[in-house]
Amino acid sequence: MIALNQFRQFRQFRKNDSPFPDLPKRLEDYLSPDHRLILHCQAALQERRMALEKLEQVTGVKDLELVGRLADAGFNPDNISSIEMVPIAFVAWASEEVTPEENQAAVAAFYSMHLCCQIQAAGKVQSWLDNRPDDSLWYLWEDYTYYQLAKTTLLIRRAIGNQVLRDAIAIAQASGGVCGYGNICPAEREILNRIRPVFGI
Repeated sequence: MIALNQFRQFRQFRKNDSPFPDLPKRLEDYLSPDHRLILHCQAALQERRMALEKLEQVTGVKDLELVGRLADAGFNPDNISSIEMVPIAFVAWASEEVTPEENQAAVAAFYSMHLCCQIQAAGKVQSWLDNRPDDSLWYLWEDYTYYQLAKTTLLIRRAIGNQVLRDAIAIAQASGGVCGYGNICPAEREILNRIRPVFGI
């Protein structure tokens, strides 16, 4: 017991009363500012490389430039499924604002795509409904969708496209017209017409 107490006192002395208080406490403290910057850059590059590898594995995308664009847009393995909702978000914003009815229709579309249990994906979609996304997101969705559809048959491609189009039309019809339904404005119709060629419909 006495020996244990002496050991604890020794450890406390080494921790609080070091005879060499001015010595660097970490290896990094020996490095110059330039060397520290290099280390931080290398760590950031390694983290980026690992993130891209995970995203590539989840999506099956072998195009490194496309994977990089996905990562730069904030997509990761936990929210990449939200990219399916990009056309929905753009249709909702076509009339310059997202009405409560359009937001509700977008949520319904999210459920129809079986994405409701994916919390990060849901958050990303809601962010697009709260703040209008940049046009670059549309082009990213197009390129990603073209890449993925290239692996499928025309029949499957059109089946997926028809579902996307139905959900998008529901958004477009959610506000306006009689009792809030039935009217599709020219801007919304333009977005709908941009969806069709992506799926060959």
